[in-house]
Amino acid sequence: MTKLENDIIFISKPQSFEGGEEEYDLSIGGSDRSDLLKCGKGAFRLASHFTKRPIQRIAEIGAGGGTCSLGIIEEAKDAEILLTDTSLDFLRIIQRKLAVNDFDHMNVKFATLAGEDLLKLGTSRYDAIIIASALHHVSDWKKCIQDARQVIAPGGVLVIQEPFKEGNLFMGIALDIMLSSLWPHPIPENDAIRLRNCRASIYEMADSTLEKLGEDKHTFSVLDLIRTGFDANFENIQF
Repeated sequence: MTKLENDIIFISKPQSFEGGEEEYDLSIGGSDRSDLLKCGKGAFRLASHFTKRPIQRIAEIGAGGGTCSLGIIEEAKDAEILLTDTSLDFLRIIQRKLAVNDFDHMNVKFATLAGEDLLKLGTSRYDAIIIASALHHVSDWKKCIQDARQVIAPGGVLVIQEPFKEGNLFMGIALDIMLSSLWPHPIPENDAIRLRNCRASIYEMADSTLEKLGEDKHTFSVLDLIRTGFDANFENIQF
């Protein structure tokens, strides 16, 4: 591992985010949300509820622009926190937000890490791992969950937040109806193109047998994650 001047550790080779990190943070990452701390605070409280001891070490995988990270830092004041992403620019965005908001982050470390390289963190190291809307970016997501089981210390917890396949497929069905002759109102062609592209994306993401080269790899069914969690020997799986 190589430590850089801006205190970011290289664990995995850095990768840029498709579409640009600043653009993503503005449009999707919640950079201007008034409830910016809510997501991370909720994730930490959920982890605290299910752990069998106080959380002293916590890692966030796929932190992005910090939508979840800032709330974790605010809530976990006494814990050692590792924020990771494959993108250096995303980690720098988080550092900038911490500085602008005058957060006390002396206990926070930053690292480039891919979900496929989770075991490089070591075994039985963390009391909690949080993955917020990032597992669908990991090609071998089942291995990521299996590796997380080894990285988490006994009695620790893995918290995952993801959009699920069941809900997305209902959206796809709704788009099928809107684009069919059943829909009573005419749809402008530009809007119809967007709807068709959205529908195609939903069905492609739902097919986990396809190899996908872009940022978004999968959506998951509840049963997908239950089976994978049991296979990884997680003892208590809650949804």
